[in-house]
Amino acid sequence: MIFDIYIPAIEQESKKLVSSIICEHMIGKLDALDSFFTQ
Repeated sequence: MIFDIYIPAIEQESKKLVSSIICEHMIGKLDALDSFFTQ
């Protein structure tokens, strides 16, 4: 079945996407904190 190959690939890509979104979100928070404390 094509799905046996296709679905794990989609899962892996979506995990990468989610983790990169989370990383960017956390970095954004850190930047906001940094600018808050350096005022």
